[in-house]
Amino acid sequence: MIKAVIFDMFETLVTHYRSQQYFGEDIAKDLGITEEKFREIWDQRDHERSVGLLTFEDVIQEIMEKNEIRSEALLNQVSQKRTKTKVEVFMHLHEEILPLLAELKRRNIKIGLISNCFSEEVFAIRGSKLYPYFDACMLSYEQGVMKPDKEIYSRCLRELNVSSQECLYVGDGGSKELETATEMGMKALQATWYFEDNTRDHPKRDLRFAALESPREILHYLFFFTVLFGTREPIHFREYDRQGIDLELQMQFRGSVGVYGYDVDHFVGERDISQAVREQAQGIIQYGLDHWTEEKSVMQCDVNAVLRKMLEKGLADIGIRAKTESFSWQLTEESQKLYSVRIPFLSEIGGGDGKVQLKPVTKENLDAVLALRVDKEQERFVPSTAESLAQAYVYADTAYPFAVYDGDELVGFLMMGYYEAKQYYTLWKFMIDRRFQNKGYGRQALKLGLNFVKDRFQAKEIYTGVTPGNTVAKRLYESVGFRDTGLLELGMEEMKLTF
Repeated sequence: MIKAVIFDMFETLVTHYRSQQYFGEDIAKDLGITEEKFREIWDQRDHERSVGLLTFEDVIQEIMEKNEIRSEALLNQVSQKRTKTKVEVFMHLHEEILPLLAELKRRNIKIGLISNCFSEEVFAIRGSKLYPYFDACMLSYEQGVMKPDKEIYSRCLRELNVSSQECLYVGDGGSKELETATEMGMKALQATWYFEDNTRDHPKRDLRFAALESPREILHYLFFFTVLFGTREPIHFREYDRQGIDLELQMQFRGSVGVYGYDVDHFVGERDISQAVREQAQGIIQYGLDHWTEEKSVMQCDVNAVLRKMLEKGLADIGIRAKTESFSWQLTEESQKLYSVRIPFLSEIGGGDGKVQLKPVTKENLDAVLALRVDKEQERFVPSTAESLAQAYVYADTAYPFAVYDGDELVGFLMMGYYEAKQYYTLWKFMIDRRFQNKGYGRQALKLGLNFVKDRFQAKEIYTGVTPGNTVAKRLYESVGFRDTGLLELGMEEMKLTF
């Protein structure tokens, strides 16, 4: 369960490039020396300035003495100008930063800061409007240690009183901060929302880490890592069973048993449940698995009988009650007297040659799915996978997300859905990564998604919407059988496929 978010400061929460800058070359000019002479000492003292051994004024004075400049007034002028520009940095925040921090506080998520910084930056940080939000503030100048040293991360975790597995780490990627956070067990995310402002260093995306294009996207990740994959609390049946396809219908019993077994292994200990109860639970899990039968790629089981057996053994306290409610909803939806559930095997969702497949979105491939991107000119037509998966969570009853693979290579993302207001099935989200476009994957993946809905729900028709102007998508959809209805739905051109 995610209990804390730890941030980097510069080029993550704030940027130097939305306000007046006063860097080394600017200071050298004010001192009346060349940048080369200035940097002989300035760069050499970088580490000492970062870990509190030297102040900004100490280093400027050393540079002035080395260049035979004797003027206390000039030293004060440079110091004041540097401090003023650092303070000003905090007056030009991304518009989502403060609302994000406020929302994290509202959700009782702890907020940490780990920043490599100098003496003049400590003053600016502690006087800023960001500072009151931090539950732990690890500034290298004060701590005597800097990133990527693991010690400064460990101190922050101790101050927050959380484990590394309970943290998200968010930074632009400097000082090998994301690598270190990952090595320590945190989920590291690269903040890229200030990249366009930084015309000095021209930072680049690190494809090893999921990218955040705006601060608010962090809230999506709290869904993913707190609820879908991390939580031990039996909040909702579907939150446990999420393995890529929305398992509120897929694997109705088998999914429950499998996840229930996971619960027994991982959170029974937290409830201090006896070994006898553990053995009972494992026995019932095996009972359920033994009562599955295979018939034409369909699994069948008497769901009610197995659930009754679970409840009779007094196991409701470790999550079964919430799961029973979900089953009851599903059984009522189909029929009050439904005693078997028919679910296609996931392995059956594959192409004719077995290469292109729809696979679950799991802990193992989540970062790669979130890193999928379309070309810049397509971004106005296609939402990010982060947004799509957040919607899949919120609309867990009616969303069916898949990762699109060619063998072992992730090439895209597709999500089918059920539009309750209109009572029809939809092609909800679809994208092929920019690296794999124009290779035939789109059409193959679409057919798999359409067949999934057709075979699983006996759907007779499927709808989708196309943003006006997205001619590429419209041609693709037409190639698999969609046709215009002539209607606009939520600003989209409605298309319909009839089987």
